[in-house]
Amino acid sequence: LRARGIAPDLVPRRHTGEDLAGVLGRGTGRVLLPRVEGAPRALVDDLVDAGWEVDEVAAYRNVPADPGPALEEVRAGRFDAVVLTSGSTARGFVDAAGPPEGLGLAPGQHPERVVACIGPRTAAAAAEAGLRVDAVAREHTTAGTVKALESGLGAASGMRR
Repeated sequence: LRARGIAPDLVPRRHTGEDLAGVLGRGTGRVLLPRVEGAPRALVDDLVDAGWEVDEVAAYRNVPADPGPALEEVRAGRFDAVVLTSGSTARGFVDAAGPPEGLGLAPGQHPERVVACIGPRTAAAAAEAGLRVDAVAREHTTAGTVKALESGLGAASGMRR
């Protein structure tokens, strides 16, 4: 928003739907909620429970991208880290690349490789998809995810020696 010259009126301390609903608090009136098609219902339910009328709009939908040559690199094990930014990313990665066991990314496999997630919901979706989760961002932003990845890679680098 700021890059487009729009100052947000309300930003929760943590970047989660729960915190957004909590900061918005109880109220009456309508809330426009543009988001991904098929998103989890928790935020909508929290807002409705707080007294808001929610106009939910599917602003975009996730579709699988053509992974190109990167997919073969992953399947050949030529990578150090996987960064997951949403539950749909975690599911899409496994759908495209194959079972975590075949990639060395299941629990107990290849601890020198790092699976980093932007937040706890993404980590839960990754675990549900069979992926081992090594690092979860404390701040659910790009910068927070980079910090989690750096920490995970630092811990894993001792295993590479």
